[in-house]
Amino acid sequence: MFQPFILAEFGVVILSIIAYPAHMKWTTMASALGQPIKACFDLTSAERRLLLGVLILFCIGLAAREIHRRNARSTPYSPPLEQVKP
Repeated sequence: MFQPFILAEFGVVILSIIAYPAHMKWTTMASALGQPIKACFDLTSAERRLLLGVLILFCIGLAAREIHRRNARSTPYSPPLEQVKP
């Protein structure tokens, strides 16, 4: 059976349309595309902890921004008075 050509580089999976046979079912195609994508997310425990830390910091930043936005009181702008030069 002819296998589709898959190029995985920099986390991007490119499937060659030229190498796609017409008789291949979509389930076979999905499994062929799923393997390189799954390999991109096969992380070590240290990488998982780092990613979790980054996501936690991101969520804390979003929560702090929302709290600050809710507590901010808008005041009307009053331009400064002109001062006369001596």
